[in-house]
Amino acid sequence: MEEMNETKEKKSGKKERNPLKRLYLWTLSFAETKYAAWSLFIVAVIESIFFPVPPDAILVPLSIARPRRALLFCLICSVGSVLGGAIGYLIGYFLREPVAMPLLRFFNLTKAFEQISIEYGKHAALA
Repeated sequence: MEEMNETKEKKSGKKERNPLKRLYLWTLSFAETKYAAWSLFIVAVIESIFFPVPPDAILVPLSIARPRRALLFCLICSVGSVLGGAIGYLIGYFLREPVAMPLLRFFNLTKAFEQISIEYGKHAALA
């Protein structure tokens, strides 16, 4: 990241002080690398499982930097998100009893979990 910022700063002759602008410039320069699409895919998968930062933080600058590939980037992001959602579902399905239920019992949250399960069953379409 620093190398790409330094390259842009050397070309322009000044150092960018705004951290958001530096991140934006780095992402734009990152769009020109062969790792951009794979990185977007990996972030989309991980975000769907547990990562709180949405892949839009990478998707938007990549699409701005390479507008002709914007739809491809959207497709890559969508496929990654769906795959991550499926992986998250499988994690919950297979690890509920051995991992989640002991944690709920430890924190004395079993009644709350049961109530949420009942409400979810009643209003699944809204959930």
